[in-house]
Amino acid sequence: MLLTGAVILIFLALSAAVFRRFNVPMIILALAVGIFFGSDVTGIIYFDDALLTRRLADIALVFVLFAGGFSIKSADLKPVLAPTMLLATLGVLLTMIVTTLVFHLVSGRSFVRSILAATVISSTTTLAFVANAGLFILLGLLMFPRSLGAVWSQGLLIFIILTFIARPAAVLLCTLGMKLPFGEKIFLGWSDIRGSVPIVLATYPAAAGPDPDHQIRTRGAFIDGDIYKGESSVTSLDLPADATITMISREDRIIAPRGNTVIRPCDILTILVEEEQIGKVTSQILSRFERI
Repeated sequence: MLLTGAVILIFLALSAAVFRRFNVPMIILALAVGIFFGSDVTGIIYFDDALLTRRLADIALVFVLFAGGFSIKSADLKPVLAPTMLLATLGVLLTMIVTTLVFHLVSGRSFVRSILAATVISSTTTLAFVANAGLFILLGLLMFPRSLGAVWSQGLLIFIILTFIARPAAVLLCTLGMKLPFGEKIFLGWSDIRGSVPIVLATYPAAAGPDPDHQIRTRGAFIDGDIYKGESSVTSLDLPADATITMISREDRIIAPRGNTVIRPCDILTILVEEEQIGKVTSQILSRFERI
């Protein structure tokens, strides 16, 4: 594990050197590196442990916040103390409220889910390099790109609401009466939408259970060796974006599946899948095998 971690960090450093001339942000590279090493691309690392991610993210956040506070000079803080405190408290609250209401009305998602998403993304903070890079690598490893097809439109919608409506509105309200040029207020509204805190906060509902409506079921699929023959890799199954094979039981062994993991007759697959997709996913898996 330590060797793998070292390889990932070296790969990130080399990528940063290559893409520096293109001004690609480090957090984007770290996210891309995590996705590259994750199960859906190279399959080198299969990682879906949201609880471990939350624990590591908590530790990283300590360094992020400490580095941010340690680097601030009192002389630099005094002129901006009032707007900073307002934006860090009332600004976050207003951003959350506006994002919740607009996202709920536009997307049709439940109010509870809307307020959960808004609460997670409304907090911001400055970044410490190493801890921040580690956070985004973890996020990349935790991502399954093939599942993005089911959520990208809602993610884009909430990004637009946050960037162009909620945060600018919160900044304008919090800076009323302050002698700040309008251009600086707009700059504050957009430049503040970054940080590792939302990443950490997002791991809490994920670790607690990402399916509050219990739409996802754990389904066991048995490849009967008396009926089927042949084999199939996980990636060749071409499962729906909302179906994930979490475990393969083979004789007395438990296998953590990767993209190139081969499924064989007599294997028992543990699958996370929405209830209405159970029959379709089971049939799709069995169709990859030849009947005897």
